[in-house]
Amino acid sequence: MTGLLLIGGGLAIGTALALFGGGGTLLALPLLIAIGVAPKPAIAASLLVVAGTAAVAAATHLRAGNVDWRATAVFAPASMLAAYAAGRSAERVPEDVLVVLFAAVVVASAAAMLRRPAPHELSAIEPSAVLLAAVGFLGGALSGLVGAGGGTIYVPALALLAGLPIRRAVGTSLVVIVLVATSALAGHLGHVDLPLGIAGTVGGAAVMGAWLGQRISRHAPERALRSALALLLIVVAGWLLTRESHVAAWLSGASGPAGASLARANL
Repeated sequence: MTGLLLIGGGLAIGTALALFGGGGTLLALPLLIAIGVAPKPAIAASLLVVAGTAAVAAATHLRAGNVDWRATAVFAPASMLAAYAAGRSAERVPEDVLVVLFAAVVVASAAAMLRRPAPHELSAIEPSAVLLAAVGFLGGALSGLVGAGGGTIYVPALALLAGLPIRRAVGTSLVVIVLVATSALAGHLGHVDLPLGIAGTVGGAAVMGAWLGQRISRHAPERALRSALALLLIVVAGWLLTRESHVAAWLSGASGPAGASLARANL
């Protein structure tokens, strides 16, 4: 059953990455936690999965000329610096805080997906290299701390701030994700043990999912797919929050020893 869960989750991660240039990363950490991996090693493993899968998905966009290297040169350095620094800093952040922060990122990303206009409705504002780098820094910091969140920021930022067409924004986002996930992983490796076997299984399935996503994107309506992914992410965030003792006790309205007992039961 665990093997099937890893393969199914990996397929979903790769498919979402290929379709949207982000979003699938938000599924990696919950998947690993669900099979019993501790949050901090799970974050490191999810970064490895994301880096490899995004590289495969980005290769297709590279061949099609859908990567803007000038935007990458502005966006990537700040993102990578923030990702590495946040990855190193994560050692000093309690695991339950990281999980709650991740859940908040998931909810915010899902809300953005539900509200995001269709590709033909996007129109660029006046490009700003400083603003683009600042947004990249924020996305990199999120990715470094919790292993995800940057990808859902990168595509709209590249479309709106750099003026890129949506397919070019997705391709550029995937290249940036490879660089950011690698930088964040380097930051985490100094203080966690990486579960390579599990990451390899999920990563292999995610690569297959990326191949599948590239083919789905030619026919399936993006708005419907984005809405389905957003709703799934909201469910995932709720599940993660109910696993955390403090949040579970608060949600149940319990306090004292009874609340602690209930919280432990939710773990």
